Amino acid sequence: MSLAKVLPRDTLLCYSRATAVYAVSASNVWAAGMGGCENRGRAPLVLLHFNGTTWQRVLLTYRYGQPYQVVPDGSGGLWIPVITGFQPPTFTLLHYSGGHLRPVPLPLPGSGLRMTVAHAPGSTVTFGAGAFYNTANEQPEKALIFEYSGA
Repeated sequence: MSLAKVLPRDTLLCYSRATAVYAVSASNVWAAGMGGCENRGRAPLVLLHFNGTTWQRVLLTYRYGQPYQVVPDGSGGLWIPVITGFQPPTFTLLHYSGGHLRPVPLPLPGSGLRMTVAHAPGSTVTFGAGAFYNTANEQPEKALIFEYSGA
């Protein structure tokens, strides 16, 4: 099934693609994608929803970077970790709920923190696991696990 109608349009330097998917059921699927830009400019982030028949664009923003996960929050919302910068790579955790996308305040703001997230089924608990990176040499310094209770 083509996503060409709901992804950002390709340009000379930007090629759109879906980068993460979360399937609740065959008729409730979420996907996140981006218009990946060769010039490393701010590419659009897009959030898509499939209702079993058609894909719909739910959100398009140039404010954030490349999404690499779509994870439920246990309350009808979604966690979307994104890579927001390239030199050095930086990380932002986004929360989509009630039609709004917001960045989540994290410990070590402005650091080289990077993580993936996993939702604990049947709860509103989400875990994040990753590392704190030295932004000068891109080497991991500390392994970290976070727990977030409530969306």
